[in-house]
Amino acid sequence: MIIKCIPETPLLEEFKLFDNPVSLFGNHVIIDHENGEYSLLAHLMKGSLKVKKGQRVERNTRIADLGLSGCTSWCHLHHELRESAEFDCHGLPSSFSRVSPVTDSPRGDKRLNPQSGMVVITQS
Repeated sequence: MIIKCIPETPLLEEFKLFDNPVSLFGNHVIIDHENGEYSLLAHLMKGSLKVKKGQRVERNTRIADLGLSGCTSWCHLHHELRESAEFDCHGLPSSFSRVSPVTDSPRGDKRLNPQSGMVVITQS
């Protein structure tokens, strides 16, 4: 279930970051998986959210478009699996299905536990 939607945060200037640390994420959504895990999806395109707070989402639900919001220099999706929806909570290990690491010889594993900084592509 969607528990937080921040749809209209612009790209931030460095001096404003300390006023509101959550603004680092820019436009973002937090999903409660209802099993003690929460997903944060951040740096989404301004005005692109397709979901609302309280809405239930399932696999393949379009949530938003990638954008350039918050504290970032390039367009990307920032994903964190977390223990709560609070800003200063601990992260949890993530694993993904139907992805391959971007290397010379993609493994195409059924489940991949990405390492920090790893770039992955989805398999269609």
